[in-house]
Amino acid sequence: MSAYVANRIIKLMLRRDINPLNSRILVLGLTFKENCPDTRNSKVIDMINSLAGYKCDVDVYDPKIDTGHAPANLNGTFVAKLHFGAYDTIVLAVAHNEFVQMGTEKLRRYGKKNHVLFDLKYAFPETETDERL
Repeated sequence: MSAYVANRIIKLMLRRDINPLNSRILVLGLTFKENCPDTRNSKVIDMINSLAGYKCDVDVYDPKIDTGHAPANLNGTFVAKLHFGAYDTIVLAVAHNEFVQMGTEKLRRYGKKNHVLFDLKYAFPETETDERL
């Protein structure tokens, strides 16, 4: 399923004329479930590794995890701070309260002018995102 999700993200980027090669992707959430610090059994790690296999640069932000405790098998960069206007794609992978409270308007500020917002958790209305799983 993780590879399938990564493939859908890449296809959506291509439909938006965003070249996945060396693109910057922000994945919001890494834990197994919402509002929990546990990463054991998290399939988000597999999705990130699949995106990295497409030569994407993947940043991961999860306020529930100490940045010093990122899983060793993660092919992405664990970041402690987000930057506006930096990402080609933003993926809401875990619907932590912090992310849902931000809303799509603020989340989209982290994207470049032409970006994709992919909501894996149906946290937001369909009309506010580019695609949902």
